Parts: sequence; structure tokens; C-alpha cells
Amino acid sequence: MLLALCAATLTGCVVTPVVDQLDDFQKGRAAGRWQEIADATPRDCKAEENGCARLYAIHAEANHRLAFDGRANKAVCPPSSTVPQLRLAADEFARSLKTADSSLDAAERSKLHELRTHALYCLAENAATIGDGVRLANAANSEAAALPRPKALLWQAMTQLYLARPGAGNDSQRCQSVKAAAARASEAQALAADSESSALLVRIARDSASLKASINDCGG
Repeated sequence: MLLALCAATLTGCVVTPVVDQLDDFQKGRAAGRWQEIADATPRDCKAEENGCARLYAIHAEANHRLAFDGRANKAVCPPSSTVPQLRLAADEFARSLKTADSSLDAAERSKLHELRTHALYCLAENAATIGDGVRLANAANSEAAALPRPKALLWQAMTQLYLARPGAGNDSQRCQSVKAAAARASEAQALAADSESSALLVRIARDSASLKASINDCGG
């Protein structure tokens, strides 16, 4: 596997520490050894090294998977005890996406954006203060813009609903957010490709209507 990986990630076949660790990560990923990968520290890459984006992505994925292993059935997010893993996953996904090499294709990069959006949203849900939650929800909303339209709408509906909750802003801001959540959920429902997304969008639409009714002067 190492020789094939070397050929795929480098010009020539030079086995660097990064390529060596990436080979270990890919073997661990195939075997489901997520804790082993999460416990490792990814090597720092030089600017000219290829394979770094995939190295960071696998490390992020390991932390993301371990965090979501603690999620209750049908819950969107895992409990607050997973915040360190969620934070590391979000940071490592960002690190991977900022690494300009060819080790990830467009579909894989899109998946990283989706996983990072989910991690940021769950960090918002588990934030210690509403101020921190608003900052993280806004970050998730921005990250979702990189996703295909149906998924972008779903996550933006989720984040806008978060931004409409009590304490997230004044009544005018919250009203704007809850209307945005409802609009995005409505558009996304027509595009939803699976029953899980459809059920979540129905819940968002219901919660948006309920929350809108509780905000002063939020008619129309």
C-alpha cells in the first residue's frame, strides 16, 4: 500500500514522514481504528508535500466519529462531553480544506465541508454561553454555503433556527432569523432526498412556527 500511496501523492517515490503516517492512517481507517488515529498527532507538512489534506482529513474524521458515537438515537448532536473532540474535528477539517494539494477530490472536499458544518453546529448547541453559541452557529451557517443546495438549505435552516432562540439577539434579529429558517426549510423540503432529512425539515418548520409566535411583532 505504501508504494501505491507514494506514487499517488508524490512526484517520484520518496517516502517522507508525512507519507508514512498517512499510510498508517489509511490502514487504521480501513480497519476502523478511530481511537488510534485520534490519539496520534498529525505531522506538520511542508508547503510542497502532497497528501497533507488527506492526512488532516482522516484525523478530523476520527475525532468526528468518536464524538458522534456518543449521540443518542435520532439526536442531531452528541452530548457536551464530546466538545473537545468536536472542536478538534472542526479545526482539523478546516486545516485540511486550507491545504492546497491534490490528495482530495471535489466530492471529498464537499464532504469535509458537510462534516465541519455539523461539528460547528453541535459546538453551538453545546456552547457554554449563548454568545459563544451564536458565533459558532454563524460559522456553521457560513460553512454550509459551500455545500450542494439541498444540504446547504437544511443546515442553514438549522442554524437560523438556533439564531432565533431567546438571547441570541433582539426581537427584530430573532424574527428575521426565524423567518429565514422557515423559508430555507420550506425550500429544502422540496429537494430532500432521504426520509431522515425530510423528518428533520418537518421538525424545523414546526419549531420555526412555534418560535415565531413567541417573538413580539413577528407577524407576516
